[in-house]
Amino acid sequence: MPGIVGIVGEADPREYQRQIETMIRAMMHEPTYVCGTQLDPKLGVYAGWVAHAHSFAARESTSRSEGHSILLLSGECFARSEGPVTPLRSYEQRGERFVAEPEGPFSGLLIDAVRGRALLFNDRFGAERIYYCETDTALYSPSEAKALLAVLPQLRRFDEEGVAQFLTYGTTLVDRTLFSGVRLMQPGSIWTLSARAAPAKRVYFQPTEWRSLAALPRQQFRARLAEAVRSSVSARVGTDSPVGISITGGLDTRMIMACLPQTTFKPVCYTFAGMAGETLDVRLGKRVAAACGLEHRTLRIGTDFLAKYGEFVDRTTFITDGYAGALGAHEIYLNSLARQIAPVRLTGNFGSEILRGMSTFRLLRLAEDLLVPDWSARLARLRSVEQVREALVSAVAFWPLILTFFPRK
Repeated sequence: MPGIVGIVGEADPREYQRQIETMIRAMMHEPTYVCGTQLDPKLGVYAGWVAHAHSFAARESTSRSEGHSILLLSGECFARSEGPVTPLRSYEQRGERFVAEPEGPFSGLLIDAVRGRALLFNDRFGAERIYYCETDTALYSPSEAKALLAVLPQLRRFDEEGVAQFLTYGTTLVDRTLFSGVRLMQPGSIWTLSARAAPAKRVYFQPTEWRSLAALPRQQFRARLAEAVRSSVSARVGTDSPVGISITGGLDTRMIMACLPQTTFKPVCYTFAGMAGETLDVRLGKRVAAACGLEHRTLRIGTDFLAKYGEFVDRTTFITDGYAGALGAHEIYLNSLARQIAPVRLTGNFGSEILRGMSTFRLLRLAEDLLVPDWSARLARLRSVEQVREALVSAVAFWPLILTFFPRK
């Protein structure tokens, strides 16, 4: 997956450059990806980026501000109130406050040689991950854990608490990862980095800021929700590039379809399916596309997926840093079919979780005979009432990603 890599330190610049290039190679999963580097030995900042060709992130990562600052970006930023204001220009106008303005999933490393610093930041919910490791000589901060493991072999060990959390909840919690010595940047963070000082870590957003807002009257909520969804969909569809809409039977994709703007290219709709038959998603997807006057295709698992299933499992495990495997291997296969239809895939997530109170966060409850006694006891502890309550509190910030649709006061 596209992303960024960074090192801040004062050791041998040639070694840091070699490590940056190695980390980039570890993240070049597709031949269509583009990449680049930004090396500033005077500042002690060494960085690189990987992106889809012609994407927002690729454009931003190759531009400079009038003040000669450089931004390496992963994901996408939307500035609803001000139109197409770039993050770099916003930084020149607002300083560090710029990071609280954009909406969408993003992370970035901004190099400001004039002020002699770099800023590492992510979005409010940490949707665009930043892994990091602090050694005696440097701070490493790539978007993928495998990039760290490629240059710091001492990290190639499991974090037992992280593995236990993964086997209990299907994910690791807070800043924990599957690897010892590797941590995740807290959502809504901005760090000031310099090779000559320890990182100054600051959180610019807490979910409580939104949860503490006064409730809107029902009709006002409905009106603002509709306005916010229309604005968000228009920002993502209103381009001159072909867009494919991945339709399910869910509430979120139907909301997207109801808010589609007029564009140069008519979107093509598709729904993922098995080798035969029609699922509920396919049946509803066809009806929704027809109601909108758009073409619909059913993308199916083929026999070639079954023939190379082991390869797809290995690739899935590698690309996701171990967070997906056998049960998610079909995603890479089906998305490769979707890419042949359109380079951009638009879909929805967490619509029912936000608007219907559903939750995908739950205990896995693995069969006891799958575990050795020590691990069985460890997982039993994590399943205790107190631990589950703590996990729910720590995980709540990651649920409402769709809240980026909502206008802020």
